[in-house]
Amino acid sequence: MKKYIFSLVMLIIALSANAQIRNINPDPNGEPWIVGGLRPLTASDYAMLSNVPRWSPVNPKSMQDLPSQVDNTVNPWFRPIFNQDGGSCGQASGVGYNFTYEMAYERNIPANITANQYPTHFTWNFLNNGVGDGSWYFDGWGIIREAGCPTVAAYGGMSSGGQARWMTGYDKYYNAMFNRTLEFYGIDVTTYEGLNTLKQWLWSRDGGTLPGGLANFGAGIGASYITSLPTGTPNAGKDVVVQWGTTSDHAMTFVGYDDEIRYDYNNDGQYTTTLDINGDGKVNLQDCEIGGLVMANSWGNSFGFNGKAYVMYKLLADPIEIGGIWSNVVHIVQAKPDALPLLTLKAKIKHTSRNKLKIMAGVSTDPAALTPDHTKSFPLFSYQGGDFYMTGGGTTADKTIEIGLDITDLLTYVQPGAEARFFLQVVDQDPNFVGSGEIVSCSLLDYTTGTTEVVSPSANVAIVNNDTTLVWMNKSIDFDKVQVTTESLDPATVMENYSYQLEAAQGTPPYAWSLQMVYSETPLAEQFPAITANHLQPTNDDDGFVVQHIDFDFPFYGETFNNITILTDGGITFSNGFAYIREDASIIANRCIAAYCADLMIYPRNPCHFQLESFTFWLA
Repeated sequence: MKKYIFSLVMLIIALSANAQIRNINPDPNGEPWIVGGLRPLTASDYAMLSNVPRWSPVNPKSMQDLPSQVDNTVNPWFRPIFNQDGGSCGQASGVGYNFTYEMAYERNIPANITANQYPTHFTWNFLNNGVGDGSWYFDGWGIIREAGCPTVAAYGGMSSGGQARWMTGYDKYYNAMFNRTLEFYGIDVTTYEGLNTLKQWLWSRDGGTLPGGLANFGAGIGASYITSLPTGTPNAGKDVVVQWGTTSDHAMTFVGYDDEIRYDYNNDGQYTTTLDINGDGKVNLQDCEIGGLVMANSWGNSFGFNGKAYVMYKLLADPIEIGGIWSNVVHIVQAKPDALPLLTLKAKIKHTSRNKLKIMAGVSTDPAALTPDHTKSFPLFSYQGGDFYMTGGGTTADKTIEIGLDITDLLTYVQPGAEARFFLQVVDQDPNFVGSGEIVSCSLLDYTTGTTEVVSPSANVAIVNNDTTLVWMNKSIDFDKVQVTTESLDPATVMENYSYQLEAAQGTPPYAWSLQMVYSETPLAEQFPAITANHLQPTNDDDGFVVQHIDFDFPFYGETFNNITILTDGGITFSNGFAYIREDASIIANRCIAAYCADLMIYPRNPCHFQLESFTFWLA
């Protein structure tokens, strides 16, 4: 019987600067089986993931109504098994397999050609610091939602140019904008009900008419126990994972399931689902010895059976501390095959250190404005990619990159036919003044009626260190502005769940809805006092904190505090540690006062002093 107990494998090959990346293939001459490609999650990640919508079937079926076996790798939308390059498993599973499958399904095209496949390294190279660091599949989905993704053919291969390359060429970015994610969902699989929901997604996305999809998950394959299905049982001899490691180090893809496979966990000679085999006094999914998922790996065809392996149902519910999957949740993604960029920016930027820059867009309804009223950030070109030239190489030409950004969202803030000013903003964060560069050129492209390009009058504008450099273009855009047609809402009852379907017209469905938060602002101009007492020293200049005792009781959200934690990012919390509070979701998830909280750092050579005398905080 073949068994892999990867925690005992002695062959460990360190790759790049990330010591967690290693090859665990016991065959030194075989294809590399790379693990260690998942980054540690932050508080902001957990806050975001807690708000991910849960998928539920449209026409729910019982376990008995579902087929006993599903294998979506036989569908034409599943691309052939491949071997990931480096620690790109998050993007291999989420983009190489799942996004490719969903986009091919939506367009009803085969995924066995490079023109219909999507590469791992377009997204990964914005996430890996240029040295192969880890990422999660949802990191890549976020990039694709905002910027799109080129095909493997357009990119030049799955990993063309290596782990530091950033793609250059406006036409490539523009064509990528048509290939987008729309949304991703979670499925809690801690119970039989959750397992049933996952099986229904794998079988059929609408309850029997349309085919099913794939699902992504993370687990500890580096210390997993993989064996063969027992003799005399269905699919005997095929590889099956019966226990994961206790640290999640690899992302994979569920492609189907098989209710017939079995493994005897308690060695009692039976295959049961009704006995308490783990001794916790309960009988549930953690006691299941019958049935498993089909997992597709990104380790080539030498792994398992043709690149796949079974995963026992039990491991969906087991906590990761005893060998279950990460967080007991799997994720699915929905593709947007009809994305239509109406307004874009084309920019050529030259710089010697790309991770010092954040590239943004903005708009003002005032054609003479010097700064935008509304801005748009992107999950790429945001202090990313490591200390490299813009395209990742080492030649003079690699200092310059030409990119495209879809800024269609900014049309929300302008009126059709009215002249507005559109901005490109390059924010420089370089406290040691090691980088230098310029905005070589920028233009606005309007695709609402044909193609019109407006070139910015500003060219070869030096990027100012530790400041924001802007160039702009003026244009009136004729477009169909989305209108909310719902004029009133049904009354709601306090402390009860409420839902109401809003209706809209014009624009391009499907619509994405969000709350428009209106805040009142009161300007206050006062001389800032010169304070020299009680100089506080944070734990770090970047992402640091310092705890300060206060001599009064401070009531906040139902609790009383006598210590506050001051973050170098500009916020105050009560958690006695650093928290990533840089977006709405993390503000909601943390007890905090975030008057000006962003990705900031302090500069010790320009010391500032903090002394808390008193403060007033109003909750409306």
